Amino acid sequence: MTAFAACALAACNVHDRGKIAALERGRAAAAPCIERFHDQGHTYAECVRYVAAGSGGDEAAWQRLGALTQGWFSADLAARQTGDADAVVAARALLAEADAEQRRLAVPDAALCALLAQDCALFGARRVAVRAG
Repeated sequence: MTAFAACALAACNVHDRGKIAALERGRAAAAPCIERFHDQGHTYAECVRYVAAGSGGDEAAWQRLGALTQGWFSADLAARQTGDADAVVAARALLAEADAEQRRLAVPDAALCALLAQDCALFGARRVAVRAG
């Protein structure tokens, strides 16, 4: 069991193993999109949205949330490291989509912090900064 799965089953208040697995699948599926920033930064958000669409099914929304969360977080990291304007735009847009999905599914912040293995205070601060531009 991953550290995320252990958290999600306990303190993070997500008790369905299928939903936990879907969040992790979404995160993993979006991770390779970061390669787009090397020569096609403007297509990064499209890549994340494509993998976020998944294959449907009961856990599709959870997979989408995992992908969008990984997507905005990676775009923000790229923006801070390189100053890439496409990364800034992608981070803000993907965060807005992830926020909407998180609210709809009522997923606690702690579950998303654990998904990305991030301290929740720092994760929250990055969200505020990305929203503010």
